[in-house]
Amino acid sequence: MKNSNVHADRFGQVWQHFQNGFRPLAYDPERVAGFDDRKTSLTLSIPISQTEIIHKIREISAKLQGLDGISLMPEEYYHVTVKWLGFFTDRKEKAYDIEADTLDLIIEQAESVIREVPSFKICLKRLNGLGSFVVCEVNDNGAIARLQGRFHQDATDIPIYPLEGEEWLPHLSLASIKSQKSISQLQHRIRQFRNVELGTVRVNEIHLSRAILQQPFPTCTTIHTFQLAN
Repeated sequence: MKNSNVHADRFGQVWQHFQNGFRPLAYDPERVAGFDDRKTSLTLSIPISQTEIIHKIREISAKLQGLDGISLMPEEYYHVTVKWLGFFTDRKEKAYDIEADTLDLIIEQAESVIREVPSFKICLKRLNGLGSFVVCEVNDNGAIARLQGRFHQDATDIPIYPLEGEEWLPHLSLASIKSQKSISQLQHRIRQFRNVELGTVRVNEIHLSRAILQQPFPTCTTIHTFQLAN
Protein backbone atom coordinates (compact mmCIF):
# COMPACT_ATOMS: atom_id res chain seq x y z
CA MET A 1 0.00 0.00 0.00
CA LYS A 2 1.17 3.50 -0.77
CA ASN A 3 2.22 5.58 2.18
CA SER A 4 0.06 8.56 1.16
CA ASN A 5 -3.39 8.73 2.72
CA VAL A 6 -6.10 10.03 0.39
CA HIS A 7 -7.99 11.18 3.48
CA ALA A 8 -4.99 12.90 5.11
CA ASP A 9 -6.09 16.51 4.56
CA ARG A 10 -9.58 15.99 5.93
CA PHE A 11 -8.34 13.92 8.86
CA GLY A 12 -5.90 16.77 9.52
CA GLN A 13 -8.81 19.18 9.72
CA VAL A 14 -10.60 16.83 12.11
CA TRP A 15 -7.46 16.69 14.27
CA GLN A 16 -7.22 20.48 14.44
CA HIS A 17 -10.86 20.63 15.54
CA PHE A 18 -10.26 17.88 18.10
CA GLN A 19 -7.39 19.85 19.60
CA ASN A 20 -9.07 23.27 19.41
CA GLY A 21 -12.63 23.82 20.56
CA PHE A 22 -13.72 20.18 20.44
CA ARG A 23 -17.04 19.86 22.30
CA PRO A 24 -18.76 16.70 21.06
CA LEU A 25 -22.33 15.72 21.70
CA ALA A 26 -22.54 12.97 24.29
CA TYR A 27 -22.69 9.49 22.76
CA ASP A 28 -25.95 7.70 23.50
CA PRO A 29 -26.24 4.26 21.85
CA GLU A 30 -30.00 4.32 22.32
CA ARG A 31 -30.35 7.49 20.27
CA VAL A 32 -27.94 7.18 17.37
CA ALA A 33 -28.01 10.20 15.06
CA GLY A 34 -31.42 11.24 16.44
CA PHE A 35 -33.41 8.23 15.24
CA ASP A 36 -35.39 8.06 18.47
CA ASP A 37 -37.49 4.93 18.17
CA ARG A 38 -35.29 2.86 15.85
CA LYS A 39 -33.34 0.15 17.65
CA THR A 40 -32.09 -2.27 14.96
CA SER A 41 -29.36 -0.80 12.75
CA LEU A 42 -28.01 -2.50 9.62
CA THR A 43 -24.44 -1.89 8.41
CA LEU A 44 -21.97 -3.26 5.89
CA SER A 45 -18.64 -3.42 7.70
CA ILE A 46 -15.14 -4.85 7.91
CA PRO A 47 -14.65 -6.70 11.23
CA ILE A 48 -11.36 -6.08 13.02
CA SER A 49 -10.31 -9.14 15.02
CA GLN A 50 -6.63 -9.73 14.18
CA THR A 51 -4.74 -10.71 17.34
CA GLU A 52 -1.84 -8.27 16.82
CA ILE A 53 -4.21 -5.34 16.27
CA ILE A 54 -6.38 -6.21 19.27
CA HIS A 55 -3.26 -6.36 21.45
CA LYS A 56 -2.23 -2.83 20.36
CA ILE A 57 -5.75 -1.51 20.95
CA ARG A 58 -5.61 -2.93 24.48
CA GLU A 59 -2.45 -0.91 25.09
CA ILE A 60 -4.22 2.26 23.94
CA SER A 61 -7.30 1.42 25.99
CA ALA A 62 -5.17 1.08 29.10
CA LYS A 63 -4.08 4.70 28.65
CA LEU A 64 -7.68 5.88 28.32
CA GLN A 65 -8.99 3.74 31.18
CA GLY A 66 -10.37 5.77 34.03
CA LEU A 67 -11.06 9.02 32.19
CA ASP A 68 -14.43 10.29 33.37
CA GLY A 69 -17.03 10.16 30.60
CA ILE A 70 -14.88 8.02 28.26
CA SER A 71 -16.17 4.50 27.62
CA LEU A 72 -14.06 1.90 25.85
CA MET A 73 -15.67 -0.04 23.02
CA PRO A 74 -15.95 -3.80 23.60
CA GLU A 75 -13.60 -5.83 21.44
CA GLU A 76 -16.44 -7.61 19.62
CA TYR A 77 -17.59 -4.18 18.38
CA TYR A 78 -14.38 -3.31 16.49
CA HIS A 79 -15.16 -2.71 12.83
CA VAL A 80 -14.67 -0.30 9.94
CA THR A 81 -17.96 0.82 8.45
CA VAL A 82 -18.26 0.37 4.69
CA LYS A 83 -21.83 1.63 4.45
CA TRP A 84 -24.67 2.25 6.86
CA LEU A 85 -27.84 0.81 5.34
CA GLY A 86 -30.61 1.96 7.68
CA PHE A 87 -32.92 0.54 10.33
CA PHE A 88 -34.71 -2.79 10.11
CA THR A 89 -38.44 -2.23 10.68
CA ASP A 90 -41.75 -4.02 10.19
CA ARG A 91 -43.19 -1.11 8.26
CA LYS A 92 -41.43 1.55 6.21
CA GLU A 93 -42.20 5.06 7.44
CA LYS A 94 -38.92 6.89 6.84
CA ALA A 95 -36.39 6.83 4.00
CA TYR A 96 -33.92 4.95 6.23
CA ASP A 97 -36.41 2.19 7.18
CA ILE A 98 -35.74 -1.27 5.69
CA GLU A 99 -38.38 -3.98 5.61
CA ALA A 100 -37.61 -7.71 5.35
CA ASP A 101 -38.38 -7.96 1.62
CA THR A 102 -36.17 -4.97 0.89
CA LEU A 103 -33.35 -6.44 2.97
CA ASP A 104 -33.48 -9.58 0.83
CA LEU A 105 -33.10 -7.41 -2.29
CA ILE A 106 -30.25 -5.45 -0.70
CA ILE A 107 -28.39 -8.67 0.10
CA GLU A 108 -28.85 -9.91 -3.46
CA GLN A 109 -27.68 -6.64 -5.00
CA ALA A 110 -24.78 -6.21 -2.59
CA GLU A 111 -23.65 -9.76 -3.39
CA SER A 112 -23.59 -9.02 -7.12
CA VAL A 113 -21.48 -5.89 -6.58
CA ILE A 114 -19.07 -7.10 -3.89
CA ARG A 115 -18.14 -10.36 -5.61
CA GLU A 116 -16.71 -8.31 -8.50
CA VAL A 117 -14.61 -6.04 -6.25
CA PRO A 118 -10.99 -7.14 -5.74
CA SER A 119 -9.79 -7.61 -2.18
CA PHE A 120 -7.92 -4.60 -0.81
CA LYS A 121 -5.84 -3.49 2.14
CA ILE A 122 -6.58 -0.97 4.84
CA CYS A 123 -3.98 0.58 7.14
CA LEU A 124 -5.02 1.49 10.68
CA LYS A 125 -2.77 4.31 11.79
CA ARG A 126 -3.07 7.54 13.79
CA LEU A 127 -5.60 8.41 16.49
CA ASN A 128 -8.13 11.20 16.27
CA GLY A 129 -11.37 12.50 17.73
CA LEU A 130 -14.30 12.23 15.33
CA GLY A 131 -17.82 13.15 16.40
CA SER A 132 -18.48 11.47 19.75
CA PHE A 133 -15.67 8.94 19.39
CA VAL A 134 -11.96 8.35 19.79
CA VAL A 135 -11.02 6.71 16.50
CA CYS A 136 -8.11 5.27 14.59
CA GLU A 137 -7.87 6.71 11.09
CA VAL A 138 -8.14 4.24 8.22
CA ASN A 139 -6.21 4.59 4.98
CA ASP A 140 -7.99 2.56 2.31
CA ASN A 141 -6.66 4.46 -0.74
CA GLY A 142 -10.28 5.28 -1.57
CA ALA A 143 -11.45 1.65 -1.82
CA ILE A 144 -14.51 2.13 0.41
CA ALA A 145 -15.62 5.26 -1.46
CA ARG A 146 -15.30 3.41 -4.77
CA LEU A 147 -17.35 0.51 -3.39
CA GLN A 148 -20.03 2.92 -2.20
CA GLY A 149 -20.03 4.39 -5.71
CA ARG A 150 -20.66 0.94 -7.17
CA PHE A 151 -23.62 0.56 -4.83
CA HIS A 152 -24.97 3.94 -5.95
CA GLN A 153 -24.68 2.89 -9.58
CA ASP A 154 -25.66 -0.78 -9.58
CA ALA A 155 -27.71 -1.48 -6.43
CA THR A 156 -30.95 0.47 -6.68
CA ASP A 157 -32.44 -0.84 -3.42
CA ILE A 158 -29.45 0.18 -1.30
CA PRO A 159 -30.17 3.66 0.15
CA ILE A 160 -27.87 6.58 -0.61
CA TYR A 161 -26.94 8.99 2.19
CA PRO A 162 -25.10 12.36 2.16
CA LEU A 163 -21.92 11.29 4.02
CA GLU A 164 -20.72 8.78 1.44
CA GLY A 165 -18.19 8.58 -1.36
CA GLU A 166 -15.60 11.31 -1.01
CA GLU A 167 -17.44 12.66 2.04
CA TRP A 168 -16.86 9.46 4.04
CA LEU A 169 -13.89 9.24 6.42
CA PRO A 170 -13.18 5.55 7.15
CA HIS A 171 -12.31 4.93 10.77
CA LEU A 172 -12.23 2.43 13.61
CA SER A 173 -14.03 3.56 16.79
CA LEU A 174 -12.07 2.73 19.96
CA ALA A 175 -13.97 4.63 22.64
CA SER A 176 -17.08 6.74 23.00
CA ILE A 177 -17.30 10.17 24.60
CA LYS A 178 -20.32 10.21 26.90
CA SER A 179 -19.61 13.54 28.56
CA GLN A 180 -17.21 16.47 28.28
CA LYS A 181 -15.80 16.11 31.79
CA SER A 182 -12.38 14.80 30.68
CA ILE A 183 -11.98 16.39 27.25
CA SER A 184 -8.73 18.22 28.15
CA GLN A 185 -7.18 15.08 29.62
CA LEU A 186 -8.36 13.06 26.63
CA GLN A 187 -6.79 15.53 24.20
CA HIS A 188 -3.50 15.39 26.10
CA ARG A 189 -3.37 11.58 26.20
CA ILE A 190 -4.26 11.19 22.53
CA ARG A 191 -1.49 13.65 21.60
CA GLN A 192 1.01 11.43 23.41
CA PHE A 193 0.39 8.42 21.15
CA ARG A 194 -1.30 10.09 18.19
CA ASN A 195 0.89 8.39 15.56
CA VAL A 196 0.39 4.82 16.74
CA GLU A 197 0.12 2.26 13.94
CA LEU A 198 -2.24 -0.62 14.69
CA GLY A 199 -1.49 -2.60 11.55
CA THR A 200 -2.66 -3.48 8.05
CA VAL A 201 -5.65 -5.67 7.21
CA ARG A 202 -6.28 -7.53 3.95
CA VAL A 203 -10.02 -7.23 3.32
CA ASN A 204 -11.36 -10.42 1.76
CA GLU A 205 -14.93 -10.23 3.02
CA ILE A 206 -17.52 -7.71 4.14
CA HIS A 207 -20.11 -8.41 6.81
CA LEU A 208 -23.72 -7.37 6.98
CA SER A 209 -24.17 -6.63 10.67
CA ARG A 210 -27.26 -6.07 12.77
CA ALA A 211 -26.77 -3.86 15.82
CA ILE A 212 -29.33 -3.59 18.61
CA LEU A 213 -29.01 -0.08 20.02
CA GLN A 214 -28.89 -0.30 23.79
CA GLN A 215 -26.86 0.70 26.84
CA PRO A 216 -23.96 0.63 27.43
CA PHE A 217 -23.10 -0.33 23.82
CA PRO A 218 -24.90 -1.81 20.83
CA THR A 219 -24.78 -5.58 20.49
CA CYS A 220 -23.72 -6.63 16.99
CA THR A 221 -24.45 -9.82 15.06
CA THR A 222 -23.27 -10.80 11.58
CA ILE A 223 -26.26 -11.92 9.51
CA HIS A 224 -24.55 -12.31 6.13
CA THR A 225 -20.99 -12.44 4.80
CA PHE A 226 -19.96 -11.27 1.32
CA GLN A 227 -16.76 -12.51 -0.30
CA LEU A 228 -14.67 -10.16 -2.42
CA ALA A 229 -12.97 -11.29 -5.61
CA ASN A 230 -9.46 -12.62 -4.94
